[in-house]
Amino acid sequence: MPGCARFDESAVSLSRFVYPSESRPASEKSLVSVNTRRGPAPRYPFPRFVRYETRMKALPNILTSSRLVMALFMFIALAAAAGAVPYVSEQLTAETQFRLERWAFYAFVVAAVTDFFDGWLARKLDAVSVWGAILDPIGDKILVCGALLGLMALGPNAMVVLPAGLILFREFTVSALREVGAGKGVKLPVTLLAKWKTTLQLVAIGAEMILASWSAFGLPPEPSLVGGFTLVAHSLLWLATAVTLVTGAQYWEAARKALT
Repeated sequence: MPGCARFDESAVSLSRFVYPSESRPASEKSLVSVNTRRGPAPRYPFPRFVRYETRMKALPNILTSSRLVMALFMFIALAAAAGAVPYVSEQLTAETQFRLERWAFYAFVVAAVTDFFDGWLARKLDAVSVWGAILDPIGDKILVCGALLGLMALGPNAMVVLPAGLILFREFTVSALREVGAGKGVKLPVTLLAKWKTTLQLVAIGAEMILASWSAFGLPPEPSLVGGFTLVAHSLLWLATAVTLVTGAQYWEAARKALT
């Protein structure tokens, strides 16, 4: 009967408090043991999931660190191809030099792509960190400065020297402003125009690297094709230089207002 079933359950539950465990009747002991029996605790893969999530959140910083490594490799490869590495450059054949130039360009492209994905992943995975915020602008500057120095090492190019010098001047100035501002508790956030500046720099430098390594890629040496690509590459570089100087002036004004 339903009423009896409810009475028996309540009686059993009360017996846990009325009788000590040693003096509890055997029938009630067996009934209680049956009613309170529990199976093995379910095993959930929470630790494995936590480890996976931790690894995923470390991915943006891994990409940023890899950009530093690839930028260093790119610069050394360009310097070696240009004959600027003692002993190593002397042992290189013409084909090996061309191969180094191609590898340097590929490393530059991969590093430039990571510049987009590390920030996107950090926001997507909610993995924005102070270490990543420090490494990201450093990686950008090392990549840009290393590529410009490598370009100038490959051969004299008057149309590259002046914009490259202006870009390097701006990058070092803004880095100094950030360092001084950080010491006084002043932050200079990255603006939208500064993000576009980085994109323009990478595209323009990539075009200049193709132009400087034209023979290494086996491209046809037709004057019309080379002349047209040269105009496009130099125009992009000067456009990137103009935007770079504008953003540098914006950071300078922001730092001046904050520090005075």
